[in-house]
Amino acid sequence: MKTSRTRSVSLVATTLALLMGAAGCGDAATSPQRPSQLAPQDPPPPRPTTKEGCDACQGIWAAHGIAEEEACICKTNDEGHSCLDGNDCQGECLLEGDPEFHVMDQGDPPRGYYQGHCAGYDTTFGCFLHIPDDIQSQLPLTAEEAGAYVCVD
Repeated sequence: MKTSRTRSVSLVATTLALLMGAAGCGDAATSPQRPSQLAPQDPPPPRPTTKEGCDACQGIWAAHGIAEEEACICKTNDEGHSCLDGNDCQGECLLEGDPEFHVMDQGDPPRGYYQGHCAGYDTTFGCFLHIPDDIQSQLPLTAEEAGAYVCVD
């Protein structure tokens, strides 16, 4: 669940601003647009505590991370959707591979954002690049400010 995950400043993203600028619908260099809310901002339902409950959320019942006991991580409804902010997703807003840094300000250093996609499960374990919650208000960021790793055990 988002509320129990380790947080760190890391990444920001969206292609929507570039698309709007290219289409003449706005100034992509100065105003990235957040996609419509993809996930409800209401608190998530309680995490299932049985394998049967986990099956109901299309989850994975197993020992996750460093936990010794089996628990559930639930499937999200927004897997693969584009995200600019962690709040756009039911799970993490992830960056994979060598993500493209979208420059908004050509200064020294350049400032901008990354585009992410919503994770397939409500909790992601291991080390990965992600876009944290409530980061859109900090745009534009340097690549170093926007591109940190987080590790969740």
